[in-house]
Amino acid sequence: RTPVVGCLACVTEALELYGEEPEEEEALSDTLGRLVEVMCSVMDASPEAEPELLTAFFGMCHRCLVFRPGILLALPCVPQLFRAACGCVCHQEFTHTRAAITFLCLFLTGTAAAAAHREGAAHCLQASGSELMRQCIRGLAGLSPDNLIEHQIELLRVLGDSAPTAVSGWLAAALADPSLDLGAMPRNGSALAAFSRAIGQQPTSISAFQAVAADFSRMCRGKIRPS
Repeated sequence: RTPVVGCLACVTEALELYGEEPEEEEALSDTLGRLVEVMCSVMDASPEAEPELLTAFFGMCHRCLVFRPGILLALPCVPQLFRAACGCVCHQEFTHTRAAITFLCLFLTGTAAAAAHREGAAHCLQASGSELMRQCIRGLAGLSPDNLIEHQIELLRVLGDSAPTAVSGWLAAALADPSLDLGAMPRNGSALAAFSRAIGQQPTSISAFQAVAADFSRMCRGKIRPS
C-alpha cells in the first residue's frame, strides 16, 4: 500500500499549492472525489486492515479542510466520507483513529475559510449526528483503548457545541439502546441520569465537560464507583 500512501501525500501537497488556481480546481476536485469514494469502499470492506493508509487518507482530508475547504465540502460524496469517519471512531489502532477523530473535529467546527461552504457539513451532521453520538458513547464506555479517551472526549464536546439543540435527543437515543454496552454503569442509576443531564446542558467550561465525560468513562470501565 506504500504507493497509495505516497499518492495521497502528493494529492495533499497539490491541494495546498494549487487549490486556488481556477484552471486546476476541477481536476483536483475530481481526483479528490475519486479518492474519497475508493477509500470509503476500502473502509466498508476492511475497516481496520490498512491503518497506515487510513492515517494518510484522513490526514489528506484534514489538510484539505484547512487549506481548501470549498473543494472537499462541495463533493457529492461528503456524506459518505462523514459516515466512514464516524465508523472509525471506535477503532483500536491509535494513529489512524486519532486522525479520523481530528478530521471529524475540524469538520464539525469549521474554519473561517469554510464558512461559505458549511451547508454540506450541516446536512451531514443532521443525517449522521445521532450515529456519531452513539460511537462516542461506545468508545468512552469501554470500546476505545485508554490512550484514545481524551480524543473521544474532545470529539463529544465538539459534537455538542456543533448541535446544541440536538445533542440531548441524540444522547437519550444512544443511552436507551439496549445493545449499547455501558459496562459497569447501571442503566437506571442516578450516575447515568446525572451524566445525561450534564452533557445535554453542555457544561460552561471545557474542563468541566472533560471531567464529567472522563468520570463517565471511568465508571463504565469499573475504575470508580457510580455512587
